[in-house]
Amino acid sequence: MNTTIDMFRGDSRTLEVRVKDDYNKPVDLTGASVRFTVRKKVDGAKLIAKSSSNPAEIEITDAANGIFKIYLKPADTKAMRPGGYLYDVEVTLSSGDVHTVVFGNFQLHGDIST
Repeated sequence: MNTTIDMFRGDSRTLEVRVKDDYNKPVDLTGASVRFTVRKKVDGAKLIAKSSSNPAEIEITDAANGIFKIYLKPADTKAMRPGGYLYDVEVTLSSGDVHTVVFGNFQLHGDIST
């Protein structure tokens, strides 16, 4: 699924993702791992990298129903310049199958209050 994340630099944000198959049924994430990555360009340096190996970064909240949360903290974007970036979310199932489940633009706005 292609979608845009739109946020302000230095803000907190929780993104909830629901993974479904081609028949719109939840994908069981039991034993799965999840990664979230933001880059300026496809082959550029990782500016934000989060993993479900750390539940403070990504937490699988309802594995049977394919639901997890990605936690963005102020420190994740504080040093980034406002502008457009790219992101994706990759799930590795317990079977070893890898799927990019969400991707798109990560639009970061300057923070006026700082």
